[in-house]
Amino acid sequence: MGFVGDIPSRLLRRVEETQAERLVLLTSSRRPSRRTRSLLKDLEGSIYGVVRLSRGHASLKDLNLMAIKLGFKSVAIVSERKGNPGSIEFYEPASGGLVALGKVLLRGVSLSKELGVKARGSCRELLVSDSARNVAGSLELASLLKKGFNLVEVNGRPDKDFIELDFDSASELFILVPRRSYDNRIIGPLLRIQYSAPK
Repeated sequence: MGFVGDIPSRLLRRVEETQAERLVLLTSSRRPSRRTRSLLKDLEGSIYGVVRLSRGHASLKDLNLMAIKLGFKSVAIVSERKGNPGSIEFYEPASGGLVALGKVLLRGVSLSKELGVKARGSCRELLVSDSARNVAGSLELASLLKKGFNLVEVNGRPDKDFIELDFDSASELFILVPRRSYDNRIIGPLLRIQYSAPK
């Protein structure tokens, strides 16, 4: 693996390839499964400013250093549970090390290819549905997602690609799904989230 200074050359190439701002450095726990790698690719393909990194042996200290040097506003790490994506932890880069913003538990993931769609979008906005807004913890979850993915919350119909935060009362899980603004079509992976606001 090549490096330019402290930065892996593969990450520099990805940063140079993207035409968006570099907002979120997205990676995984070490030795991710194929499904986790696919989820990272889907999230990069559907959320504005996300750049994925194959973590390798990089420590949290290394990730913090990379994020600061390249100007990322947040770091998101997908961890696994029994070979499947199990959680996403969000951090803010800081001179003293990564600062934890919060964590969501994934209780199910439908990848783009499983939904029959291609992860092609540029989601910049977050829309919280009426059904989700009335659920305990939804405001805290929305705040975490806004910080972690650098989204802007909107009311009413978004004029840009957006991520919808909904709630399924049958499973008692939040549903997170990227959508296209002009026809509401799904343009990325569907995440089923269990979340309780920190006390």
